[in-house]
Amino acid sequence: MKRALATIVLTMLPLSVVSMPAFARADEPSAIDAENALQAYKDGKTLREKGDLAGSLEKFRAAHALVETPITALELGRAYALTSRLIEAREVWLAVARMPMRKNESVRASEARAECERLAIDARPKLASIVVRVSPADADAKVRVDGDVVPAAALTVPRLVNPGAHVVSVEANGETARRDVKLAEGGNETVEIEAPKGLGPRAPVAVVAVVDPHPTSAVVSSPPPARPDDTPRKVAIYGGLGLAGVGAVVGTLTGVMTLAQASTLKEVCTADGRCPRAAESDLSAASSLGAVSTVAFGAAVVGGLVAAGAYFLWRPTTPRTATIVPVPGGVVGTF
Repeated sequence: MKRALATIVLTMLPLSVVSMPAFARADEPSAIDAENALQAYKDGKTLREKGDLAGSLEKFRAAHALVETPITALELGRAYALTSRLIEAREVWLAVARMPMRKNESVRASEARAECERLAIDARPKLASIVVRVSPADADAKVRVDGDVVPAAALTVPRLVNPGAHVVSVEANGETARRDVKLAEGGNETVEIEAPKGLGPRAPVAVVAVVDPHPTSAVVSSPPPARPDDTPRKVAIYGGLGLAGVGAVVGTLTGVMTLAQASTLKEVCTADGRCPRAAESDLSAASSLGAVSTVAFGAAVVGGLVAAGAYFLWRPTTPRTATIVPVPGGVVGTF
């Protein structure tokens, strides 16, 4: 049943394909794989006719991955060749010779085998090659061609590459030297490239001191004094301002509360200051609030005086520097 279905699917392909022999498979392709391969094959040809070579290549790769036959290999190789990837195209065409031939293989599949063999032979002279020579020959360097590392032993023979632009690089001593190469079909190029030597050790820098054998005078000064510590003055200023602010706020609040309490007591007390027993607690609270208000305003005044005195009267002293001047018979200094 499966073999018959695969035969029907391939018969629908352009060029009257009748069967699809499998490559590296012991079983026949499933119906799903055969249908998807057929669709990808058709899409690949359509995209190629429209000039979309990259899209066409992806479709033929999908078709060949699903069901490998001489016919899909032929078109996949052509897609590679049209995108200047002759090495990949030749590899696909050469692989057809290793595909097992089925008893019911169609005439078109047999013709595709022969065509793949011919194209593989024709593509060989079109391949380009690069020879990389690194100097010095014994340099411990890593050679790359298009990002792929080339073993040192393989540098003695030409490296086959596709026609087009290529990048040769040599890595040594933490640096990289690069050369760009562009090759035509069948072209070959020898790239001479020097391994980077790195920065190497730095030469010592000589320091020469010049001394006057007959000095006339010299001024020796002590190191510049440290800037006077102004922290105590700042503490006094900001502390005084803080105390003044807090005192003013507390004094104002307690003063307002005292006035409110006094207004309440005025309503229940007599003109000569006698108050009922029930109002004694309120009278005591009013007295306490008044005392707190007085102390708070006093603290505010003290804080303000401290801050003002520290700001206007406190000046840190600057240490004097010592100067020594040699003179005949001794030295003269100021301290």
